[in-house]
Amino acid sequence: MPKSNDKEFWLDGDTELVNRIKPNKVETHKLVWKGSHAVCISCPYEHTVPLDFKKYDLVDGKPVLKTDKRK
Repeated sequence: MPKSNDKEFWLDGDTELVNRIKPNKVETHKLVWKGSHAVCISCPYEHTVPLDFKKYDLVDGKPVLKTDKRK
C-alpha cells in the first residue's frame, strides 16, 4: 500500500508486502474432467474452466469440440 501523507489511515508499520504469483501472458492449461467440471491441474492452484461436457472432449488436456457421429 502507498504511504499515507497524513498518517491517519495507517502507519508505516501497518503495511505488509505480499508477493503474488503472476500468471504467464500465454497460459497453457492441462484439463481433466472431475465430474462435469473441466479442472486445470497445471496451474499452481486448481481452477475450473467453463466447458460444456456434452459439447467438448478433452484430448491431451486440451478441449476439443465433439463431432456429431450421426452424420
